[in-house]
Amino acid sequence: MKIFCTLVLVSALLLSSCSDSVKTRTDNAPLTQSEMTAEQFNLISPITNELIKEYGLDPNYHHKVITVWGIPVIGPKGLDDTLLRNAAEIVAYQLSDSVLNSEISVEIRNKLYQRFFSVVIFPETGQQSGSESVPGFTHLSSGPGYSATKDKPTMVATETSVDYPTPSDKNYYSTEEYGHSAGNSLIHELTHSIHLLALRDVFPSFDKELKSAYKNMRSNRLWSDSGIQYVVNDGMGYIAQNEVEYLAVGSELWNNVRSIEAKITREKDISLHQHLKQNDPQLYKILSQFYNSKNLINPSVSIYKPSYIYTCPINYTDLNTNHAVSSTNGSYNDGDFTYTLFIDGNDFSFSLLSNPQKRERKNREFLSITHVPGEYTAKDVINLNLSLPHPEKSSSFYFGDNYRVEFYFNDTYLTECSTNRTDIVNHSLTEH
Repeated sequence: MKIFCTLVLVSALLLSSCSDSVKTRTDNAPLTQSEMTAEQFNLISPITNELIKEYGLDPNYHHKVITVWGIPVIGPKGLDDTLLRNAAEIVAYQLSDSVLNSEISVEIRNKLYQRFFSVVIFPETGQQSGSESVPGFTHLSSGPGYSATKDKPTMVATETSVDYPTPSDKNYYSTEEYGHSAGNSLIHELTHSIHLLALRDVFPSFDKELKSAYKNMRSNRLWSDSGIQYVVNDGMGYIAQNEVEYLAVGSELWNNVRSIEAKITREKDISLHQHLKQNDPQLYKILSQFYNSKNLINPSVSIYKPSYIYTCPINYTDLNTNHAVSSTNGSYNDGDFTYTLFIDGNDFSFSLLSNPQKRERKNREFLSITHVPGEYTAKDVINLNLSLPHPEKSSSFYFGDNYRVEFYFNDTYLTECSTNRTDIVNHSLTEH
């Protein structure tokens, strides 16, 4: 399981410079943001010379941009347009009047805008995260994300951080089986950036209160039972690393991601947000200063909803004969199923990652498979849940006409199932 940990230098976070050389402007961010969902955004490629000059961009790397709340969300040429749209959707939503406390939302956006805050989404490259390829970050360790600071107001986040939870059942968020329980580095780094570029000015006592809450958490070992534990953190998770990480990880829990940091002994029928409120009320109160507790990132922001389930028959006899697999109640203990989704004949994933290996991995995460034993031991079916955009909310680049899923066992082709857009739309409209 991949753990999203910020790699921002602690000294930069704790001692963010206030030097006279920091570039600022006096005008304010837009008061409204009319486009709020991925398919509505105006994507500009290549980036204009004006924006390149204004933000000190490298035209050899920075190639496409979507502007939300006056803030550019940027990607290199190799980043898929749909991926950048999804990232911009999260940024737009997290900075909206719905998510931020309405009393200070405008002030927060103004501070970010006036300090030339920008977001860069980078593609993963081979065995490294990809951050090392972003201009201005090449001298730093490869990692899933870096926060903005006043000296360097650019925030960077990996392409895999554009995925966020969509199931409507809140209980699903608090189970370890959910693939994104490790967290969301885009939300994590955005929280750091809001903290360093805005909150310290909006709330002069913010850092003092945060430090007090962090000290209380360490003294009472509030997260000692977390799903991930570090010796250096006295047996607690990354949330105990320092006060700035404490805030950012708390923000992820607030938004119902990063269940790996939650206590193993927590109630299983509550959301991560509620768990945070119960376990660490001081941190919850601090987050409430700038977050609106009535609006969370799940599930309203995303156009992705589980929308279609169909079955594909699997014959145990074929498995046993061809692959020497033993099975008990639909579980296979001597091998692994893999599968690839094709839409209109093309290998597809919902974040459309540029790296084919990552694309295959994302298919596995978004296509949830369950094995259901049939009436006889020689039969089984695979229930395939396609988490597709709702047909009434998506535009053409999210949807195809023909869907096919190929199933493999131990990398050997097993069978495939097919469906089409008409069936999916009819099913979705019936269900909704």
